[in-house]
Amino acid sequence: MRVVSLLPVLLLFIVAACQAPDSPETVVRKWQAHIDNNEFDKAKTLSTPRTEQLLSWMEALLSDMEADSVITHTNFVELTCRENGDKAVCYYGLEAEGNCSTTVSCSFGRRGNG
Repeated sequence: MRVVSLLPVLLLFIVAACQAPDSPETVVRKWQAHIDNNEFDKAKTLSTPRTEQLLSWMEALLSDMEADSVITHTNFVELTCRENGDKAVCYYGLEAEGNCSTTVSCSFGRRGNG
């Protein structure tokens, strides 16, 4: 009878362990959403060490401004990623607050679901 009561817990653990990691496109969208909301610590969990340094610099730069004055909404005009094994390179165009559209590329390896 004890085995039967542990079965739902075991199934829940198996389902959680088998979830596929986020696609590169999803990671890029999550990363940008964290930046838009000044959630730099969360964005760093999806970043390379070099980008973590850039985010620390951005955070310090924005710390003198009022929090709600630097929250933006970024619209992805385009987003394309090419995967190679556990790494990906993504190219995307952004439009922030209706202002200029820019094309950016990023490359990263899988670090989890963020």
